[in-house]
Amino acid sequence: MYGWKSTGDSMASRIRHADLQHIPIFTDNWFPAAQIDEYIGRKSGNTVFGVGELNRIHQYKWINERRGGLPATDSALYISVSNYPSQPENIYGDMFSNIQCIDSVAETRNGHLTRYFHLYLMTSKR
Repeated sequence: MYGWKSTGDSMASRIRHADLQHIPIFTDNWFPAAQIDEYIGRKSGNTVFGVGELNRIHQYKWINERRGGLPATDSALYISVSNYPSQPENIYGDMFSNIQCIDSVAETRNGHLTRYFHLYLMTSKR
């Protein structure tokens, strides 16, 4: 799991700097949910929830329950990792009307680019 610690530190710092640590992080797959939870959510202060089909979120069904259930929220964050590409519009477009990439963090190894972490803000129009 190379890079999660250092890139997670950077992503968590950017979330805190943007004052988004009060917004839940939604993810639709147990991987990278567990890594986002450990290396980003714990450091930024965001709570991570698996939101999707049981066969994809696995244990997050029960983790969500221990965390009080899915929050009633009009905004959430989503983190996409470029080596496991995903489009939050296709996943959460029915829940949020505005989904924008607000930041990206490049990860390098031995001076070479390995992947990007993309941070999305998902909001509902009221």
